[in-house]
Amino acid sequence: MAPLKKIEKIFFAFSGIAIMALCIFLVFQEPIHQYFFLSDNEATMQKLTEPKQLNAVKNSIAEYFGNTNETYSLQDLFEWQNHHLRYVDSFPWFGLGRPAADPVDILNAGIGRCGEFSIIFTAACLAEGYEARLAVVVKSDYSSGPHEFCEVKINGTWTQVDSSCHAPNKLIINDTSVYKNWSWWPLGNSYSIFDFDKNNGYNITSSFVQ
Repeated sequence: MAPLKKIEKIFFAFSGIAIMALCIFLVFQEPIHQYFFLSDNEATMQKLTEPKQLNAVKNSIAEYFGNTNETYSLQDLFEWQNHHLRYVDSFPWFGLGRPAADPVDILNAGIGRCGEFSIIFTAACLAEGYEARLAVVVKSDYSSGPHEFCEVKINGTWTQVDSSCHAPNKLIINDTSVYKNWSWWPLGNSYSIFDFDKNNGYNITSSFVQ
């Protein structure tokens, strides 16, 4: 009986530790999710804005348009994006979500979802001299992000530019009506929007709440 009692003590000790760990996680899960949400997207923007990445994107754009040295419009960049990137619902060779937050790797892969499209379009805008940020919709507890798009400063105002939701047919500029039947719209208590430059994340939800 003695060994059995010893096993029971060990079992209850480990059970207590497991329950305590679970309680701690439940208490701190939102701050943990928030930390990784902010840090991961800031890291994405830092990678996206590396000179190596932007130069590669700029060269690809120039090559696509025949090295004309023109000033390219947002619509031009949308055309270039759709030449290189095809929308897919999943990534069959990984099955783990986003294959890369690296514009060059995404271009080489040639496929993506809203996140990849937004990264590529944001990189293209920055490469061509536009002020641009990555915008991410996130659940209120920071546990999931159902959509991403780009924000571009147009005539001094940060403006929604969505290059994925109607790709390759239409570039969405300053038109949130495209989201009206999506599960996370309208924004409010359940979802927020942040945009990111390479240094910080900014809660811009108030700009989209009517």
